[in-house]
Amino acid sequence: NNNNIKNEIKINLLNLKSKPKFEIKTPKVGKVDEENKPHVGGNTWFGGTGGTDTAGLGGAGGPFRYDAGNPIYSIDEKLKSKINEKIKNLAKEIGNEEKEKRLKEIGMNEKEKVEYEMILNETEKEIKQIKEIIDHFKFRKNKNNNNETNKREW
Repeated sequence: NNNNIKNEIKINLLNLKSKPKFEIKTPKVGKVDEENKPHVGGNTWFGGTGGTDTAGLGGAGGPFRYDAGNPIYSIDEKLKSKINEKIKNLAKEIGNEEKEKRLKEIGMNEKEKVEYEMILNETEKEIKQIKEIIDHFKFRKNKNNNNETNKREW
């Protein structure tokens, strides 16, 4: 059942909390880790989670969201709500600049961007559902790999 999958994922994600090591000060993209190691609670790495200032997930003050494929740790929502408008505006500005830079890199013009965003908006729900299903199977695979007694019996 799809709801059971969602609930199991949510329960596991609720356990992944982060306490950021730094105050929210200056939004930035962050450094790229070529090895794509998980980075939690800091403010240095692009694609980290549960930190401050950099592009990633689960943190606060970064210019845009970026999923590097690692487990997502989240900071308390109260901390996220305390970001001042100046930092929010700067983060938005940096995010827009990075978006425009990326569009130029891939050769996408304004018309194509609008079409892409329209398709993305129409399929966002389904994309999220597929990601949740994949996460569920990754979780189950890891859970099974850590438990030798999960061998099939006939």
